[in-house]
Amino acid sequence: MTARRRMEPEQRRAELLGAAMDCFRERGVQNTAVSDIVRRAGVAQGTFYLYFDSKEDVTCAVVELMLEQLAERIERAIDLPDATAVEKLLVMRDAMLEISDEPHEIEMMELFHRPENKAVHDRVTAGFAPRVAPVIEHIIAQGVDEGVFDVANPTLAAWYVLGGFAAYEYDTADAAQAVPRMRELSNYVLRGLGYEGPA
Repeated sequence: MTARRRMEPEQRRAELLGAAMDCFRERGVQNTAVSDIVRRAGVAQGTFYLYFDSKEDVTCAVVELMLEQLAERIERAIDLPDATAVEKLLVMRDAMLEISDEPHEIEMMELFHRPENKAVHDRVTAGFAPRVAPVIEHIIAQGVDEGVFDVANPTLAAWYVLGGFAAYEYDTADAAQAVPRMRELSNYVLRGLGYEGPA
């Protein structure tokens, strides 16, 4: 019998999150059981419950991880040396599409937004918005300097833009509609910022 390798708690939790993400991608959230996740991770079912209370709990944790990765990608957008402000906003749009254009991702977002998960939702989004708003403000200010945005208050405009993108996740229940709706929203955002060129 092979001994199970020891891991730090953070590593074990990350392993379970990765296994859950793989299972959700392959089977969908609804069709994944905790037993599928632990089988994929190669751990006992009891180990799962040391880190998560339920499948719903691990689903919210996966969404939290996805939003963390999204925030990191948006933050990297301002460091694109030769990109225009419009290009940077479109990088942000594409990053948001990547976490909400597959059926299993939409399932996870729907679960994340259920009333019983409000505490988790509020905790995650409370950290996300203040982290990303200054990045959007920086991009808008760049667009003003480039003469492509006509905005008097980049700080306030950043919060409007963030609110628009946040509202998108509530409206898209059909994966097939994710791309066209996000493109429509990004065009609306660009026009609202005073941009008149092609998007």
